[in-house]
Amino acid sequence: YRGKRLISGVFTNLVYQFNENLILSGGLKFERNNQRVTYDTNIAKSSEDGPSEIDRSYVLPSINLKYNFNENSIFRIAASQTYTFPQFKETAPFKYQDVNFSSQGNPDLKPSENINFDSKYEYYFSSSELVSLTGFYKYIQNPIARSEIPSGGNTLTYLNVGDDASIYGLELEARKNILKSDDEVENEYSLNAGLNASVLFSNVNLDPNSVAQFGDKTSSQLEGATPFLMNADLTFNKKYAENELTTSIVFNYFSDRVYSIGTRGFENIIEKGIPTLDLVSSLRLGKKYSVKLKATNILNPDFQLSRDSSTSTNNIVLNDYKKGVNLSLGFSYDF
Repeated sequence: YRGKRLISGVFTNLVYQFNENLILSGGLKFERNNQRVTYDTNIAKSSEDGPSEIDRSYVLPSINLKYNFNENSIFRIAASQTYTFPQFKETAPFKYQDVNFSSQGNPDLKPSENINFDSKYEYYFSSSELVSLTGFYKYIQNPIARSEIPSGGNTLTYLNVGDDASIYGLELEARKNILKSDDEVENEYSLNAGLNASVLFSNVNLDPNSVAQFGDKTSSQLEGATPFLMNADLTFNKKYAENELTTSIVFNYFSDRVYSIGTRGFENIIEKGIPTLDLVSSLRLGKKYSVKLKATNILNPDFQLSRDSSTSTNNIVLNDYKKGVNLSLGFSYDF
């Protein structure tokens, strides 16, 4: 298959400062988006099938309001309209073999249109220390989601699963300097921590006219939308003369989320939530030498896909595997 996308557009933006604390910016963008995917596969019904072509024009407004309570605290409100086009692979009807499932594109996919709202409060303890809380809401028309094709080979496809979907939640971000040296020239060191966590609620209203697809099921969580997500990091930096050591520990966790929306009487396929832990350390010796140590997926959790069960508390495990721990050690020399 061959995919081509051409985006052309113009935009205008206005920034108006009411006073030293209140700033309003607004914009308007016109975009023309043409996507054409041609294909020749043995899955196509005939030689006349295709290409898959989407040709749309959009008028996309956006507005941002920023208010400074003082030099340390800021409040922001933002609203915008955007769109989401399907990927080339999602529209070309050939089988793509993945690790867990094979997938097949849908040439009849329509793009999604999104309305976005955000409000955010930020408080800065210093130039590198902050805490912020964000509330967000997204309304999606013609949402695209991974779903299933009735087959014996675990084949997935992509559908406009309903007329609309909504996502809302809260996000917390914090950065803190735990330790910092007084000497910033000869023997500088620092220890910094960061945290980003979000709670998210999603709902897609499944197509009520597609009884053959979804049966009596009228709603679902949106595919890929994680109800809880957390990222945390701890970084130590030490400088001495021309040498520098930087070590970071990064922890990530996402809770159980929908991998594929079930059809034809089947429940959703659920991707099990997992924690991951990575370590990256680099040592620069002078101006030419450096050593880098990297260890990823240290906890080596089980990656598991299971079929949700409406009749019992135990899901049916479809796939269960480990990725293993990756260790690498590198040396470099700059000429």
